[in-house]
Amino acid sequence: MTSQGPTLGTAHPVKEVSEATRERETLRYDPFLYHDFRANDTGIPIPSSEIHSSRDSILTGLTQLGAYQTGTERAFVSLFDVSHQYVVAEATPTMGLAPNLPSAVCPSPLALCGVAIPRAHGTCEHVLYLQDCDAAETNQLPLSFVPNLSDDARFNTRPYCQFGEAGQFYAAVPIRTKRGINIGSYCVMSTKKPENWSDQSVSHMRDISRAIMNHLEGNRAKHVFLRSERMNLGLSSFIEGKATLSGWRYGPTLDPFAVDEIAEGHLDYTQQSLDPDRAAGFAENDADWAKVIASQPKWPGIPPKPRQPAPSTRSNEAEVLSKASNIIRESFEVAGCLFYDVAMTSGQFTKAGNGNISSTSSSDDQPAITPAVSSDVPCELLGFSTSKASSINGAKLPADFGILTQRLMAKFLRRYPSGKIFNYDASGELETSDSSSDDEGTDAAHQNPPLRARKLSTHVKDEQSVSQIFPGARSVAFIPVWDFKRERWFTGGFVYTNNPARLLNNKSELSFLKAFTKLAAIEVHTLQAVQSDKAKLDALGSLSHELRSPLHGVILGTELLSDTNQTVFQGNATHMIEICCRTLLDTVEHLLDYSKVNSFSVMRNQGPSKSRNRSGEKLMHTDVRLDGLVEEVVESMFAGFNFQFMSVRDLSKKDLAAHNRTMSLKKLTPEQRLSIGDLAVFLWIDPAFEWLFYVQAGAIRRIVMNLFGNALKYTPSGTIKITVTQDTAKDHAKRQRVVKLIVQDTGKGIGEDYLRHKLFTPFAQEDELAPGTGVGLSLVNRIVSQLKGQIAVESRIRQGTTVTVTLPLEQSSKALDLSEDDQTFEEQVREMAGLRVKLAGFDMVPEGRPIVERMCKEALQLELVDGEQPGVEPQLVLWSDDTLPRDFKQSGEVSKLPNVVVCHNALVAYQRYTECEAAGQAGIFEFVSQPIGPRKLTRSIQCAWKRFNGQLQGSVAPRPPGPTRIRSSYGKQVTSAQGITADLTHDSTALSTQPTASPKTPPKTPEDTEIHDFELGPRATSLDLPETASAKKMLLVDDNPINLKVLFAYMKKLGCDFESATNGQEAVDAYKANPEQFRGVLMDISMPVMDGLEATRLIRAHERKLHLAAVPVLALTGLASENACQEAMKSGVDMFLTKPMRFSALSDVLESMNILGSVTGTHEVPETPNGITAEVAA
Repeated sequence: MTSQGPTLGTAHPVKEVSEATRERETLRYDPFLYHDFRANDTGIPIPSSEIHSSRDSILTGLTQLGAYQTGTERAFVSLFDVSHQYVVAEATPTMGLAPNLPSAVCPSPLALCGVAIPRAHGTCEHVLYLQDCDAAETNQLPLSFVPNLSDDARFNTRPYCQFGEAGQFYAAVPIRTKRGINIGSYCVMSTKKPENWSDQSVSHMRDISRAIMNHLEGNRAKHVFLRSERMNLGLSSFIEGKATLSGWRYGPTLDPFAVDEIAEGHLDYTQQSLDPDRAAGFAENDADWAKVIASQPKWPGIPPKPRQPAPSTRSNEAEVLSKASNIIRESFEVAGCLFYDVAMTSGQFTKAGNGNISSTSSSDDQPAITPAVSSDVPCELLGFSTSKASSINGAKLPADFGILTQRLMAKFLRRYPSGKIFNYDASGELETSDSSSDDEGTDAAHQNPPLRARKLSTHVKDEQSVSQIFPGARSVAFIPVWDFKRERWFTGGFVYTNNPARLLNNKSELSFLKAFTKLAAIEVHTLQAVQSDKAKLDALGSLSHELRSPLHGVILGTELLSDTNQTVFQGNATHMIEICCRTLLDTVEHLLDYSKVNSFSVMRNQGPSKSRNRSGEKLMHTDVRLDGLVEEVVESMFAGFNFQFMSVRDLSKKDLAAHNRTMSLKKLTPEQRLSIGDLAVFLWIDPAFEWLFYVQAGAIRRIVMNLFGNALKYTPSGTIKITVTQDTAKDHAKRQRVVKLIVQDTGKGIGEDYLRHKLFTPFAQEDELAPGTGVGLSLVNRIVSQLKGQIAVESRIRQGTTVTVTLPLEQSSKALDLSEDDQTFEEQVREMAGLRVKLAGFDMVPEGRPIVERMCKEALQLELVDGEQPGVEPQLVLWSDDTLPRDFKQSGEVSKLPNVVVCHNALVAYQRYTECEAAGQAGIFEFVSQPIGPRKLTRSIQCAWKRFNGQLQGSVAPRPPGPTRIRSSYGKQVTSAQGITADLTHDSTALSTQPTASPKTPPKTPEDTEIHDFELGPRATSLDLPETASAKKMLLVDDNPINLKVLFAYMKKLGCDFESATNGQEAVDAYKANPEQFRGVLMDISMPVMDGLEATRLIRAHERKLHLAAVPVLALTGLASENACQEAMKSGVDMFLTKPMRFSALSDVLESMNILGSVTGTHEVPETPNGITAEVAA
């Protein structure tokens, strides 16, 4: 044997490696090596008739080219593993190049193609160990030249040393990878040495060897591409929420997926049958689909409609990791993937400052084990998928497979925080060399042998145990996943393969696995966040119901209370309760709609606007008077701001006598007196504009609440001015106007840096010690943006802040009916127009008096006089509290006219009221608290004027006989009987020193009103009511006793008989007992025993069974979601009404459904505030 050849072309220097490394290198270039060959260890050649040419016709062509160029009779290409030689190609000079060509059709029969023989039986093994040429030809592949194999003692005893006649010429060069590892040989053989053999022949063989290696590189790139395509498809399938590879039927070819069922990575049949894309892709690739079916005989038939998987009861971690494990197994074409719970083993690890994972233990051999970590307790399996079973299908692993102790997991997490790949030989022994990287320049077995030996002596026992956990595994990847949210390990994953040809590598596959598992961790956190949000929404939905029910009772209770004979103080308190409830209700509605709990964001329908749609569901967009809305919010916010320090009753709870005197106010601290006494609030709403707009009332309320609340918070003394005006919008066609809200204060101001960079940042506050959460302005900014408006903030330290909000809003049609409150306000303005009023005071701030003067003249159409003009005397005096004489005994001249006194707040107003009462002052004094808006000032002036006139005349003159129309919030009208005065809709807000003029009718206490006349039994009825021509009743169903009492009073007021039930079962029983006696049903939904929807369904079923006319069922509930409304309609509910609801609106609904049409006769109702008995026409 000699080594010859010119220096044509170059080769990588040869590298001495272990046979295990050589085997892994071989399998990198031909991963299907073990699938395509027939082993023959007998030494007896396989009959030629059973042999075919290579399936790779290009490889056959390269092999044939060498035989043709060198003039030899036969050429072979062989690859090697640890024990066998694989003849991957065989060719003769004249044979065809068709793939898988049978030997019988070849001119010369084939001998070894596709056969795996022991390395000792062949003649090519020695080529792997040839040394490179001399120094002049160091870059050339060495040549093995044997003139006659039969004469060479090294080969003549081997079974395959010659073919045909005696004697055999042999020449071979190694096939060398770019890493310098010889993985095979290219040889030519002939019965005798060719006559034209020369150095050129050697050059041809070297060139062909390099061409064969390049071809193998190309094949490897193809395999890598197909695997990458499969991995990317797995990633996209996981992102789409699938549990198996999906969408592969739409690719250009199905070859990467047409694998037999015993191969690793085959698709999960169960999950594929559940994939909705499966049937859809069938017609597009019929031939390829048939190929997949043929290769997977156990694949179930295509169902006409994919069945849906049963709802999972697994945790988020188990659900996501089960999907991830199955997709990793399929896309990486491995035998299995398992994820373990490391919660009990991860407490010892922390995140270092540089972002790396570190441990609290300093010894690598003895990792820190927390008390909860036991050396024998196995880690819990969160999700797995193997070739035989998968947790996504509800299967379980065999009891003796995949058992990993917590102690071993803790060691792996400590040693390999970035992951690790372990390779094992056929006997399960750990292979110490590490050639799993794609681009290693040297063999790891020869790098720092002493250090490597030390590490092996330390870790080899634990690493060796991995092969016992996964018996038969040849390559195992460990993938730890860090939870950056909880700062601990999330899970420990293992991916293993039993295929010796499937070697996991560090550079691409381990990195991809780490990225995939991090994505799984993110998916778990996403699901947890979604569930957390859902829980919050459920809590908000429950909060909605819990808030609506008491609000329903409060609002209806105040409405009933307003119909009783009240003192002025009681009227003031009633009105305050009502507007605070209204503000709270609209705010809750908007909050729930903003949080997507309610589904009230319904676009406006054509025609007159209503506050509810045809299902009875409230609409977020309604027609609202913005001037009244802003005034209500400012008044309720200021009252709440002052009362948060202490109510009068709280201040004097240890001294009951002080409650009716001024002593309690003296108990305020200086800070409290400053907070409630030295702040002036002015409200100016331009009366030159129409203020009826189609808006989200809750959104506007929240804007005003937050802006005014911030001004109150940061302005302990000084002035706050709220201005509301309008500008013309660019778009006139849509009746749009630009509403401008300006909140200006003289408070502490905002720093320039905070104003520029953090003003609208959630949870940010310039003063971190200030009360509050810092979300107010950010919320206002978001709401304003949603309403397509703008917000601008100007501020200077110690000078104050000005916030300007501009909103493009749609004005309502002028043809719409006004609400009851708005109509009352306009009637009061008309009635008081021209009244001569004298202003006294309001000079504490420069802009104070001009604002009050403009409000009186422009908004209320009052005539201002100074009292010094001859013949022009004032009819009423409007005071500021600081101008009114402190001693009422010296105010004799003042008491000759009605007086309205504007105080700093409600507590001061109460103090002045008690002082006036104690002085025995006989004059008319109405004490009201700032801020004063048009409505509040009008009510106070009218109250003082009427009381003054009533005192002079001895009684309140009733209006002329005839019916009076009282408008409801629905825009409809209820006709009341003769005798109702204007005071029926009056809500007094002033504190008075005189009772209401009606000496014959003493004021009623709350115990005297109708709401307390009812006692709840098992089923309350209205048998105490007078009999009417029609005996039909209303069935009232509610589990809240307070709500039932309020409804009882309402039914009595309407003169309607009723019967009650406290749950759905009682309602069904009552209806079945006598269906004909009920005119309608008011049904709550959330009730014990049986809910309202089930009760409605049973009522409807009973009606159908007996062919009865359907009774109107109105759901009156605290639930407000769209789903609740839809379910109610499907259950047979005629109208879905959301609590709270005013009686006037409920009356309109009952009237529109003709439920009240059969009520006859009249029934006495509570007295009006003036003591006039009111009657409601049937």
